[in-house]
Amino acid sequence: GPPGRGPLHGRKWVGPAGGTREGLDPARFRGNRSSGKQGYALGQAALDASAGVNDVIKVAGTCRGVQTRNFGAGDVSATVFVDKSRTIQGGWRTDFSAQDVVTTVDAGFRGHVFYIPDGISATIARFNIRPGADGAIYNISTASPTLWQSNIFRNTGATGAAIVNIGGNLIVENGNRIFSNTATIGAGFYTDGGAPALHNNFLYDNSATDGGAIY
Repeated sequence: GPPGRGPLHGRKWVGPAGGTREGLDPARFRGNRSSGKQGYALGQAALDASAGVNDVIKVAGTCRGVQTRNFGAGDVSATVFVDKSRTIQGGWRTDFSAQDVVTTVDAGFRGHVFYIPDGISATIARFNIRPGADGAIYNISTASPTLWQSNIFRNTGATGAAIVNIGGNLIVENGNRIFSNTATIGAGFYTDGGAPALHNNFLYDNSATDGGAIY
């Protein structure tokens, strides 16, 4: 294939959105107990299997839950470990015919939603990102990963809730909405070192003792 494109270019994954219901009559339905929790495993598997630097991974539905990995400084829990420089796109219908709906990635307050280790220049776009803990988006990469056109809300933490940038160069641009996050310090955007950049975003209704929007 073209240079930089692996066999998974355009790879698609559907995160189960929870239990489904099939109507039997006006008063009865047939359903199942699916929680959607296996969605994060499917998504991580698609990213792990990606071989081409220009691969685009398309995501539909809802992915819930966290997994744990160790990057040398202790265990980290997250829904998706973005440990490859890829484009990860949400907003797709489950048949991938159009990119005009909501894709949710949900850590259930048990860890980060997206964790970006150093050396990664991925693009994350068009997701609902909630509810994470201590940085729904947690970036330490100096390779300028980018977040755009996403909603980051209902996240909590002590030092940072929605987005945490530790010594990294995270670029947050192009219409992200960062709202209804709660932290002790830096509810909307918390950075400690690095050279992050914020352009053309909406930050509102974030609450913290110090730095409700940005710290």
